[in-house]
Amino acid sequence: MRSKEKVEFYKRKIKDDPTNADLYYNLAKAYSDINDLEKAINNYQKAIEFDEHHVKSYIELANLLFAVDRIDKAVEICQLGIDFNSGSSSIYYLLEQLYEILGEYDLASQTLEDLINIDDGYVKAYEALSRLAIFQNRLDEALVWLNKLIEIEPGNINAYIYLANIYRKKKDFSKALEYLRDALSIDGENLDVYNDMGLIYLESGDYHKAKEHFEYVISKNTEYSFAFDNLGVIYRKLKEYDKAEETLKKSLSMTMQAWTYNELALVYTETGRYKEAIEYSKKALAIDNNYTYALDNLGAVYRKLGHYNEAEKILEKSLELKPDDSWTYNQLGLLNYEQGKYISAKSSFIKSSEIDPNHNWPKINVASCYMKEKRYGLAGEYLDSLINDHNDNSRIYMLRSKLHFMLDDFYSAIEMGEIAIEKDKDDALAIVNLGVIYRELEKYEEAEKYFERSLKTARPKDSSVYLEYAIFNIIKEEYDKALYHCIKAQELDELNHNIYCLMAIIENSSSVETKLMDYIKDIEKKFRDQKEVFMSYASAFIELGLPEESEKYFNLALKVHSEYPEAQYGLAQTYYLMNLSENSLNFAFYNTDNTENVEMASYCNAIVSLNYRKQNEFNKFEKYKNESISLNPSIKKEMQQKLKIRKNLKYKNRLSYSTEIYEMF
Repeated sequence: MRSKEKVEFYKRKIKDDPTNADLYYNLAKAYSDINDLEKAINNYQKAIEFDEHHVKSYIELANLLFAVDRIDKAVEICQLGIDFNSGSSSIYYLLEQLYEILGEYDLASQTLEDLINIDDGYVKAYEALSRLAIFQNRLDEALVWLNKLIEIEPGNINAYIYLANIYRKKKDFSKALEYLRDALSIDGENLDVYNDMGLIYLESGDYHKAKEHFEYVISKNTEYSFAFDNLGVIYRKLKEYDKAEETLKKSLSMTMQAWTYNELALVYTETGRYKEAIEYSKKALAIDNNYTYALDNLGAVYRKLGHYNEAEKILEKSLELKPDDSWTYNQLGLLNYEQGKYISAKSSFIKSSEIDPNHNWPKINVASCYMKEKRYGLAGEYLDSLINDHNDNSRIYMLRSKLHFMLDDFYSAIEMGEIAIEKDKDDALAIVNLGVIYRELEKYEEAEKYFERSLKTARPKDSSVYLEYAIFNIIKEEYDKALYHCIKAQELDELNHNIYCLMAIIENSSSVETKLMDYIKDIEKKFRDQKEVFMSYASAFIELGLPEESEKYFNLALKVHSEYPEAQYGLAQTYYLMNLSENSLNFAFYNTDNTENVEMASYCNAIVSLNYRKQNEFNKFEKYKNESISLNPSIKKEMQQKLKIRKNLKYKNRLSYSTEIYEMF
């Protein structure tokens, strides 16, 4: 019988038996089949009216109301159904699912516990309670529910998948893998399990094994979009961006998910394609406007573009939605760190690590803040405490190595640097750190070994690795090599103005043709009106001894960000080179009392002191010189390092400035 015929059939039957709830239920089903949803809803309601214990009508009506976006009404129907059918497990379970969709997780959990009270063998309830507890990070509670689930149904594969998820969250990857192997012993072809194993290998940094598992899943099911997503993550982490983009777009051709759009946005963020990064973050938010990961990435893009106010607003919105998110607080910390607001940054990093004690990066970032604040004693104590608690993290040892070097404890610096490499043989930054130490000690043969080794690591390179090698080449007057390493750095980070600064030093010190302005013009085409582009021009011109040109571009950078300390400091240098002392003092004074960024304050006090010496105001000269040293005890050493790479400049006014500021200390 066709659906329309069923409608007429049940209408005739109801005329003969107008209070029969089953007939109204069947008529509602028939109306639903022909997509006449309002009539279906009316007839389910009539079925309930004539039989308040008609469980099937409550369930079908609630599902239908949910389908037409009347979820609040669906919840009311379930609650009414429970009032009259307190022993119905099915209605309880449906109500719990609706609460989950609404984000009412506490109500969902309570409904499941009520369900267990009436049916303590309801397997799906234990699964859902475990899932909710894991989602809300109530891991010990989840373990209790899962043990009960295994007791009721020892062969429940989801129990072992959820147990693996718990230990994955706890970063106990070996235990997580053990439970997934138990799951495979129940169902050896379960692709969800293979995908989860891949995720564990991905999170533990074993990209090769992770890739094998995701590729296996895809070989068995070419429509398994999550495996494509995860494979895209691996390619992104390996900085094989073309493959990442292709793989993620393949996933989107199957299922349009906010997560996938956001992952593509991350690819574009990391490759400097910020316009596309913003576009894809917004596509993710169009699917789910409360998707905090997309908000976080959008905030990170605006941070990278120097749009700090927009970045802060977006990150704060993310925190409103997810107030206890460690990652977002870490992003907020980076936002302040990049603006030189180290006190505010430190506060966010500390909050981040309090929320998630297993999140190591905010703790490492706190140590970086102490070092930027020149609080060397406190930095040392903090790093030592991190070594005690997290002694497998190479970056902690690397920072300790840097700190020893800053304090002229060269033996300890080398020792800690070597431990950092032992902890992670593929940490290019840890390896290049030792190259920098040997470079500054003028042990060039040792230095080059580490620079070369850093370029051969299994993981992708950071632009700073190439930049430090370029500095080494400049010191050794190997300008062709220096230019080559600058270009390699540029391929990884086009917007880093320090790259163009070094290119200008190469051009200023040698006969090497850099085509410097062509490089900068290329990035200007891609990233118009960004402060980093203007800083690239300004920094290059000042290194070429053309302060009149640099003045224009530092001012353009300030138009993008009116309180940009690096641009203000750049103008203070520029006007000093132009013998415009009052202008130089004005811009230096913007940051002489910068309590958040003492490093910047130190440099600006140094420029003030130079200006007063030029004006023969020796009391003020001494005052600001001493203030500069008190803020940054290692400023002489830092200036010596800057002078070392400018020793052969053709344009002597820049060289004389570097010499003056070094000799002043």
